[in-house]
Amino acid sequence: MTLKAVEISGFKSFADKTALYFDQGITGIVGPNGSGKSNLAEAIRWVIGEQSAKSLRGSKMQDIIFAGSDQRPALNVATVSLQFDNHDRRLSIAQDEVAIRRRLFRNGDSEFWLNNQKVRLKDISSLFIAAGLGKNSLAIISQGQVEAVFNSKPEQRRYIIEGPAGVANFKHKKAEAQQQLEQTDANLKRVADIVQELTRQVEPLKAQAQQAQEYQTQKQQYDYWQQLTLAFEIQQLADQKQTALTTAKQLQTQLADLESQLTRTQQQVAANQQQDQQLTTAIDHYQTQLTSLSRQLEVLKGKQALAAQQSDFNVTNQSAFTAQLTKLQDQSQTLQQTQRQQQEQVASIQQRVHQLQQQIKNLQADFSADPEEMSRKIEQTQQQYLTLLQQQTSLHNQKIYLQRQLQQSQAESDQLQKQMQEQQQTQQQAQQELADLTNKQQAAQQQQEQLQQQIQQQQKTVQQKQEQLSRQQQAADKVVQHWQQTQAEQRSLQRIVQQHQGYYQGVRAVLKAQLPGVVGVVAELIQVPEQFQIALQSAAATQLQYIVTQMQADARQAIDYLRQHHAGRATFLPRNVIQARKIAPRDVAALQQKAGYLGIASDLIQITDGLQNINENLFGSLLVVQTLEAAIAISNLIHHRWRVVTLQGDLINPGGSMTGGQVKVTNELLSQKTRLHKLTRTMEQLQQQVQQQKAGVQKAQGALEQKHHQLQTLDDQVQQQKQIAQKLDNQLQVKQHQKQTQQQQLQALSFQQQRFGKQIQANQAQLQDSTKQKAAIERQLTAKKQLLTQQKTLLDDFDQQKQNYEQQLQTLQTQLAVATNELNNQQQLLRATQQDTKANQQQIADLKQRLAQLQTATQDLHATHQDVDQQMAKITSQIKTAQEQLAEQQKLRKQIQVKAPTLEEKYQQLFKQQKKLAAAQEDNAVTLANYKNQMQRRLQELETTYQMSFEVAAAQLAATQFEPQHAQTQLKQLQQQLTEIGSVNLNAIEEYEQVKDRYEFLQKQQADLITARQQLQTTMQEMDHEVATRFEQMFTQVAAAFEVIFPKMFGGGKAQLVLTQPDDLLTTGIEIVAQPPGKKLQQLSLLSGGERALTVITLLFAIIKVQPVPFCVLDEVEASLDEANVTRFASYLNKYDTKTQFIVITHRRGTMMRTQRLYGITMQESGVSTVVSIKLPLTNQEVS
Repeated sequence: MTLKAVEISGFKSFADKTALYFDQGITGIVGPNGSGKSNLAEAIRWVIGEQSAKSLRGSKMQDIIFAGSDQRPALNVATVSLQFDNHDRRLSIAQDEVAIRRRLFRNGDSEFWLNNQKVRLKDISSLFIAAGLGKNSLAIISQGQVEAVFNSKPEQRRYIIEGPAGVANFKHKKAEAQQQLEQTDANLKRVADIVQELTRQVEPLKAQAQQAQEYQTQKQQYDYWQQLTLAFEIQQLADQKQTALTTAKQLQTQLADLESQLTRTQQQVAANQQQDQQLTTAIDHYQTQLTSLSRQLEVLKGKQALAAQQSDFNVTNQSAFTAQLTKLQDQSQTLQQTQRQQQEQVASIQQRVHQLQQQIKNLQADFSADPEEMSRKIEQTQQQYLTLLQQQTSLHNQKIYLQRQLQQSQAESDQLQKQMQEQQQTQQQAQQELADLTNKQQAAQQQQEQLQQQIQQQQKTVQQKQEQLSRQQQAADKVVQHWQQTQAEQRSLQRIVQQHQGYYQGVRAVLKAQLPGVVGVVAELIQVPEQFQIALQSAAATQLQYIVTQMQADARQAIDYLRQHHAGRATFLPRNVIQARKIAPRDVAALQQKAGYLGIASDLIQITDGLQNINENLFGSLLVVQTLEAAIAISNLIHHRWRVVTLQGDLINPGGSMTGGQVKVTNELLSQKTRLHKLTRTMEQLQQQVQQQKAGVQKAQGALEQKHHQLQTLDDQVQQQKQIAQKLDNQLQVKQHQKQTQQQQLQALSFQQQRFGKQIQANQAQLQDSTKQKAAIERQLTAKKQLLTQQKTLLDDFDQQKQNYEQQLQTLQTQLAVATNELNNQQQLLRATQQDTKANQQQIADLKQRLAQLQTATQDLHATHQDVDQQMAKITSQIKTAQEQLAEQQKLRKQIQVKAPTLEEKYQQLFKQQKKLAAAQEDNAVTLANYKNQMQRRLQELETTYQMSFEVAAAQLAATQFEPQHAQTQLKQLQQQLTEIGSVNLNAIEEYEQVKDRYEFLQKQQADLITARQQLQTTMQEMDHEVATRFEQMFTQVAAAFEVIFPKMFGGGKAQLVLTQPDDLLTTGIEIVAQPPGKKLQQLSLLSGGERALTVITLLFAIIKVQPVPFCVLDEVEASLDEANVTRFASYLNKYDTKTQFIVITHRRGTMMRTQRLYGITMQESGVSTVVSIKLPLTNQEVS
């Protein structure tokens, strides 16, 4: 057996479909670190049956699916296929070539295929375990496994011997056997508990069943005599009822005639009373009207008198208010004139006070200095004049300096302005280039944004498709769930029908026995529309369980069967003797005209062909109506001769008794078939919906995959636009840097230009200020000179002026005090006059308003007086008319009252006669109802208690010489015997049989479980013995081979394998002891890293020598060896390549040189592993 090829697609870094083909010998897999070499070994391990994501360097199993790269999207499925040459039939399949494929989807679903046939993971694992290529075999060895050997505990190293020894399959079967043993123990315990419980139930139930059988025997005899007695009593009551019916008809005729006369007389009395009542009502109306009109007339008279008084009062007040208003208006004119005079006087005095104040102020201003002050001012003015002369000279020198500075700054500014113009031209050219690049970048950015918008829209569409797929899947799941629920309900109902649940014990016994001649039970032979099922179940619950037979002999045979097996009672309908019994057509014609009538029950249901006589016998006298009201009306119409049932199940029995109300429906014999038929139709509809939902899910999945492809295309376009945008962005940054440099240079020149401009402006401003200051100083010099002249003149005239000034000032101050006092007095008088004028104006306004109100009130009173006069005239006329009509009505009422006594006397005589006949009719009705009730009770007792019709009981009575006294004696004796038996459990017979059968079955099952447990324990012991034997044999052979190969691999030294517990081969650990050349014997953990690795590799070679594997994948196991040891390792591989096919993943030169074929793994595209063809200089072989 050899591994011919590996095909990988979507597994880890192998995004594209990749195939590698292997020959016998050594095949090398080379490539740089991180290129995905080890992914190949993990792919093979995964297909063989690896279930641990951690062993495949992942956190969950979906991590092995290609996760995407910068250039590629993630995939949704990973697939790996292995092809084997199976000529030696190492794999237990009768084919020369075997192909095994494993596939994993991102949603977690996994598939296994064996030669294109879908299988389970368990099937693949069992296949490789049987071939010695299980989980712990040497088919795949990684560097981590080598390290795990020398790092693990001795007990954990058992797998390196157990794998080659082929005990994995035995250990797996032992684990299954152990699980079965635990399950068997649990079942055995549960069965033992049930058997113990049933043991306590069997004996008591057996005694109860025997007692119940004895009770049924006595009860059957009692029922027989009770049925005969009931039939006899019913016949007697029927004769008595017929006599009472004849009497009732005679009384009914007499009463009808009398009721007709009484009705006519009563109508006359009622008409006379009604006319008298109408006249009385009219008289009361007119009297009430007269009273109301008189009251209204008195009210109007009172209003008229009150209005006259109010009018006189208003005229008096109006005259008084007018005189008062005239007086106030005269006062107002006087006050206004006084106020104007006072205002003129105040204004004149204020003008005189102002003039005096101004004269005093002018006089004080003209004379305000003394001689010493004037002398000081003259000296101060002279000193200021000299200072101004010095400032004038300094400003003249400063002006000459500023003029020179201004000329020099202006020349330098002109030079800078020329440099700035040149720099601005250069900057404008760079700005144009920058604008062009910006436009290109914006265009690329816009296109990228458009693509991004398309991606977002596409992502929304993908999300919508995913949501649509999710909704479709949920809808499909709901339909499937509904289908499963409906299927469970259908199966449950079918089981109920098959087991005849709901039937009496005797009926079930006959149906289960399948006796010859039995046609079936009535409930199964008829078809009842759903709307009539409640009615029929309520009215004929017992008849539905009658059993139809072909012949009377068949019925007798069935009864014998029930008696022999103590299986209960049942009513039988032999089709050859049962006669049809149906309501006469003439009666039906009358019923069809009644509201709510639906028909005869036998016409509303269908029955199996040939059984119409059964149908009409059972249901030909049962009427079906809609409501209880209709049932009462129809039952009265037919004189309670037949049963009437409503759609709600209310029942009126013959004789008039009524049964109705609301109870929980327990009899579903009719509805079971309808429900089963509906469930069958529903199942068919749901099956179609399931198919439709599956098609919808597949369609949605296809649409989602298409949208994913479109989204990937848009992603590629966006990446291209990003590259273009990045290139333009780089160019734009260069241009912006150039622009910034030029901008900085221009800003430096502008700064200098501004500095010179500010300096020029400052010089010009200083020059202007200097000129202005010089002119101002010259003006100040002139003014100071004039001031000195004036001050000297004033000093000479000062004494004469001072005396005149004092006299004038005293005179003006005296005049001002007098004028001020006069002004204050006059202002107080003016304020008092203004307040009097304001009060006068307010009084005038109030009087005018009150006069207007009086005029309006007077006009309203005049209108009211006229309206009252009109109303009084109208009411007087109405009073006269009402008095005339009242007299007329009183006259008519006296005429009516004369007729009343005669009509009342006639009515009383007829009423007494009616009462007599009604009493006689009621007595007869009570007697008839008593007969009917007694008959109904007995009929109902026959039907309810004994499931027997009166016809069948009458036939039994006719066939017997019945004596009532003898029957009563038999009933008393049987009743006494039943009393002595006491209370019984009639279900005990059936319960005892069920418990007994179950008890015997569980005893047998308990014995089978004990046998199975013993067999499992024996099997597990045999497996342990086989495992120990195989382990011992394999360990002995591997230990011997290890001791031989070790000196060859190390160039000397010795080593051995030691069992930690030789007496317990099922749990013993394995110690590795080695002595490399030049060192002492020591355990593996004390060796150097390279020595430990080579020791473990030597052990693996020893195992391969003893138990060769068909192929072996070595994943960088020699990575920690030096070159010399690598050469030994590679040369030793050549010794086994004829028996074992080696696939070596390596990057060591010595190993590569020993391979017959090399594969190179690289990542030309980031994140994606590919197989490339190269020429290696170390060999002349091509690397495929």
